[in-house]
Formats: sequence, structure tokens, C-alpha cells
Amino acid sequence: ALARKKLTASLGKGYYEQKQYAESIAAFEETLTVCAKDDPYRCHVLLWLGYSCHAMETYAWARQCFEEVLASPLASDDEKASARKGIELLPTF
Repeated sequence: ALARKKLTASLGKGYYEQKQYAESIAAFEETLTVCAKDDPYRCHVLLWLGYSCHAMETYAWARQCFEEVLASPLASDDEKASARKGIELLPTF
């Protein structure tokens, strides 16, 4: 399961870097299905998903991803800093 999780996340990163954001979102969503709430890798995936959602202008969903990272006791300081940066990039309505 770990190898599949990392492979799917790597595909998501590749799609993101190629600006294929819909495919990126699909890959990260699939990865999250095998990441339990207590899986430290979940925060990493949520960040990528949040930035992918931002690129697709699905801002509410992006915010939800970033906020989950900020609320997680498993998130590293770097992950929390990236989540804060992601929230700052979101438009305010």
C-alpha cells in the first residue's frame, strides 16, 4: 500500500508540474483514500491537493485542504508554513 500511495502521489506531482491540474487532483484524491487521518504523509498530499485546487480556482476546496494541514498535530513546521502560504494566496471575497 505504501508503494502505491507514493507512486500515485508522484503521478499527481508530475501532472501538477505539467499544469494538468484536473489529473493532479484526481491522483491526490486517490492517494488520500489510502491515507488514514493519523498517517503523517496525509499532510504532504493535502498540500499538493490544495495547490492543485488553487490552480483550478476551486478555492473553497483548497482552503479546506490547507486548514486540515494547519489543524493536524502530525504536520511539520514546513508543512504548516506552506499551508499558511497557500491560504494567503487565496482570494478574499
